[in-house]
Amino acid sequence: MNGEIDIEVLRSAANAAITRFNESVDQDTLLRPLKDEAEPDSAEWHAAHERAIAHRLAFYFECDLRDREILHDRGNLSVDCEYDRHIDDHKHLRTI
Repeated sequence: MNGEIDIEVLRSAANAAITRFNESVDQDTLLRPLKDEAEPDSAEWHAAHERAIAHRLAFYFECDLRDREILHDRGNLSVDCEYDRHIDDHKHLRTI
């Protein structure tokens, strides 16, 4: 591998992570109704904090990249759901 990753491979890994999340018990524990008979889009549903959900998605994404042998413990690629830098510079948001 020449250090570049095909965007379609990343897209496939991300979709696999989402599918794995949706098929896992995480779906039942992180996204669940407060009442058994609650409608899915109602206020009677409880969702865990977005960081908890992002962490599980990042975990599944990392697992898939490891299975594809794209990600390694000593490689220069990592999965981090809270990363706020671009190399040594802080990321910035453009506002209008």
